[in-house]
Amino acid sequence: MHNFRTNHHLAVVAPSAYVLGGVQVWLDYLIAGLESKGWNVTFVLTEGKYHDTKQYLDKHPFRNFYCVKNQTGSQEGRICALASAFKKLNPDLILNVNIVDTYLAVERIRSQGFVQSPKVVMTLHGSQADFLDDINQFNNIIDAVVVTNQLLTQLIKNLRIFETERLFYAPYGVDTAKPDIKQTFENVLSLAYVGRFEEQQKRISDIPLILTELEKYTNNYKLVLAGSGPDEQSLRSELAVFGDKVEFKGVLSQEELNNQIYESNTALLLTSTWETGPIVAWEAMSKGVVLVTSQYVGSGIEGSLHDGKNCLMFPIGDVKAAAEAISRLQDPELRFNLSQAGRELVCQRYSRSYSVQMWEEAINQILKLPPKQLSKSLQKLLASGKLDRLLGTKLAETVRKFLGIRFEHQSAGGEWPHSYGTNANEEEFIKRLQNLENTSN
Repeated sequence: MHNFRTNHHLAVVAPSAYVLGGVQVWLDYLIAGLESKGWNVTFVLTEGKYHDTKQYLDKHPFRNFYCVKNQTGSQEGRICALASAFKKLNPDLILNVNIVDTYLAVERIRSQGFVQSPKVVMTLHGSQADFLDDINQFNNIIDAVVVTNQLLTQLIKNLRIFETERLFYAPYGVDTAKPDIKQTFENVLSLAYVGRFEEQQKRISDIPLILTELEKYTNNYKLVLAGSGPDEQSLRSELAVFGDKVEFKGVLSQEELNNQIYESNTALLLTSTWETGPIVAWEAMSKGVVLVTSQYVGSGIEGSLHDGKNCLMFPIGDVKAAAEAISRLQDPELRFNLSQAGRELVCQRYSRSYSVQMWEEAINQILKLPPKQLSKSLQKLLASGKLDRLLGTKLAETVRKFLGIRFEHQSAGGEWPHSYGTNANEEEFIKRLQNLENTSN
């Protein structure tokens, strides 16, 4: 006899364009964790010029997967392809990861009068204004939203753009196996930066300034950096003056991060303006690495990091305070205490087993919720070209297929959009988050 869980089929929809990253790590352990608990899970991958499913599956070899290809490159083509996949797979619940046309595909299925239409869930990973616009726009389609951090959860409640009883919190989780510590703390402060080399969110230009200040305290340090990003060249140029004290490792796999970064360094440096997690911090702390971090937007309301107790914190952009915090790690007793407390925090609140448990509890509750009722007026589709404007989207799509006409997109996000949100004022959005965090503390 099957229990409640194995009677239900989940589909997890995600882009294949991004092989490495926190979301990809989350997908790996979440799907494996749910399957180990008896859930039937199919991983639905988008396919296209910028969405290489073979490359993705080589790195992430899921057992049950389904590839969705858009023959024409239009929005109608995306909706048709997704709707066809969902009809074939017949899931009870769809967990959507940044493929916005998933909602329109579910709406299409519901409008066609299928007896059993799937529920659809937005999994919200990033603090971006456009995703909140999507929640508002597709409110009558999305059955639930699961958020990975407390700050966004509270913001959605305050904005009243979604029903509170359909809003859930489930954090990221990391491997908490006991680390094979390789750090040698005798002479050198070994520091690491892991993540995207990008200025707006990550404030990477603070890093060379922090090292300049750090040299007022000690010359016995080394910084290794793992990752890549749009501002990598400028960062390399600014850090060149520090010579062999700085080393770029490039993009590393999870195993390489564990062996070359987390198990070989004293501290992880985080300079961000805002974070949704961050999973890289929990990974490092689980390995006994001390976190030295900005008081990024999101760190307060999450209620996990405490300066001087399980990490060291400094005001965003305060390079002098950051350098002073790093220099304090020359004290072996402080270093040991922070390392132990940081690992304890992660084992309690951010282990993979706890994360899977939280996601499973959310899924069970969502399955019990009444389905959203189909709106009397369906969402209007965007015109993908002249044919859409002349013939209408459905007839134009038929003509494209017959003539073999296909849109050539210039990016992964154009080929399979992540959002249709129109709020592009990210600075104003981050200020709103900051104000919320300040009033919540």
